Amino acid sequence: MSRGIPRRINAICDRALLIAYGKDIRTIDRRLIRAAIRDIGPGYLQETGIRRRAVRIILAAVIAAALLLAAGYAFVKVLD
Repeated sequence: MSRGIPRRINAICDRALLIAYGKDIRTIDRRLIRAAIRDIGPGYLQETGIRRRAVRIILAAVIAAALLLAAGYAFVKVLD
């Protein structure tokens, strides 16, 4: 469910506490945690690929910088 990701753990716990408060329940059990997860929905608990996209953007920027550096080096060599 949370895969140990603090933001997800916090969201699940927050929703469980909210449900418990609304139903005047004083003990959080597995059933309530499962209800919290259902209430949040699967979209929030799934990977979105943001990290993968960020890595691709950074990699593209590094490659572009390397190409510009190589082109600048070649240009300077031609001038000499």
